[in-house]
Amino acid sequence: MAGKSVRWIGWIALGILLSLALAIPAAAQALDAGSTDRYWESPVPKAVQESTQSKRILKVWITPKKATVMKGSLYALPSTVYYSYRNEDDANGFTITSPKESVARVVEIGGKPYAYAVGVGKVKLAYTLYAYNGTSKKCSFTLTVKAPKVTGLSLSPASAGLKVGESLTLSPAVTPANADQRVRYKSSNVKIASVNDSGVVTGISQGTATITVTSWDKKKKATCTVVVQDTVARRGIAIVECSGTNGTYTSPDQIVGEVLAANANLNGMAGLFKKQGIVASTLKNPVSKEAAKQAIRSALAGADSDDVSYVYLHGHGGVLYDQHYIALSPNCTSAGSMLSASELRSLLDGIPGTKVVILESCYSGSVIGKGEDTFAQGFVDEFTAGGAMSKSGELAGSNYYVMCSTVGSAESWNFYNYKMLGKKKFTGSVFTYGLAKGAGWDIVSDKGVTAAADTNKDKLVTLAELSLYSQNIVNQGIQTYCANEGRYFTQRIAVYPANSAYPVFKG
Repeated sequence: MAGKSVRWIGWIALGILLSLALAIPAAAQALDAGSTDRYWESPVPKAVQESTQSKRILKVWITPKKATVMKGSLYALPSTVYYSYRNEDDANGFTITSPKESVARVVEIGGKPYAYAVGVGKVKLAYTLYAYNGTSKKCSFTLTVKAPKVTGLSLSPASAGLKVGESLTLSPAVTPANADQRVRYKSSNVKIASVNDSGVVTGISQGTATITVTSWDKKKKATCTVVVQDTVARRGIAIVECSGTNGTYTSPDQIVGEVLAANANLNGMAGLFKKQGIVASTLKNPVSKEAAKQAIRSALAGADSDDVSYVYLHGHGGVLYDQHYIALSPNCTSAGSMLSASELRSLLDGIPGTKVVILESCYSGSVIGKGEDTFAQGFVDEFTAGGAMSKSGELAGSNYYVMCSTVGSAESWNFYNYKMLGKKKFTGSVFTYGLAKGAGWDIVSDKGVTAAADTNKDKLVTLAELSLYSQNIVNQGIQTYCANEGRYFTQRIAVYPANSAYPVFKG
């Protein structure tokens, strides 16, 4: 049994009579401690109450008087109460109660009293010895409950997206389990996201804030990055393939370069998404196209008709039977192992809202045209309306905005450790570099910059502005390479819809 109603009947040992002002007459014989120990089965008051003056317990004590235990443990409490009395032994039994059951509860195990350490703190457990005549005398046992040192602290989720006015509850995990589970929360910017003592985060205004949770002993911390958006939530994913198993080259140096360039693109797009307040995930070398498709679904889950979803794909590409294919996983030996334009279109059609698709792949412009060396005027063919005979512009006014690194009949170029575009060791794709820098991120330096494509300084980067700036960067890079290497070729990007004022990024 447990709780304040628990009554403990234990061994009561006779104490030495004290020489106090209220003590027995000096002529009385002092009783030998322990000589009249009795076990009281239950405190039953006498039928006839006698004078409290003639029969009085003078002092009550226990030993030990205090202990320190760890949270979650059981401690065997003293089960013997010692006392001294005047004139006649009048003790009838005792109880043990806890005034702070949030710290410790008194429980019975095998007829003995134990304290169960519930929470961190200090409590004085009350021992009350009762006399037959109804009087009582008290003493206390001080129990201090401590928690083991916190060895770990994590926070779920580690990142989250909220709309203004929305809330979510963070879930901290403190280890070990019997350590002090109390934590403190703090927001890096309460004007963007607030957090209360229970870990409930609320979006206040558009922007990014970091919620930090700290263990009660201030030794461990964990964070959650919260991106707050207006009524429109923006999600994204960047996937790159750089295994070195899908290209036509076999040089180890080229394979290393592919890995370096792809990593620069991936890190750069992740940085751009974060700066833009887009809640995004990244994936490198997915094990299969199905894994890539599932990653896209997961990253864009929860989108509604008001939201915007971003998809960046980097991989070797080709055109077969008038349809574009992109290799997103290692060892793509057939068209069936690559992601086709129709598969991508079908997948994204199942995501509500606006879709912004960015393809860094050879011949990628075929998804929005038939391969002509001109800017695509419509989102057509398999990626759009589901048939090779679809007419240009069929999805005009739809919720797709697409940028491709090259037109459908040309290759897309990556470089590594090459002196160009003001960089001593440029590494990355010239198209991705131009796109990211136009929107506010330098993938080579891997840091935020001014959105170079926002030429009218209205804090918005439209698709038209971004395509124009990206093409200029691509031209500069390719021209530098051709001049240095004695070659001649061009790389023209493709966009849908052309000359669109849609703001794909913030300036």
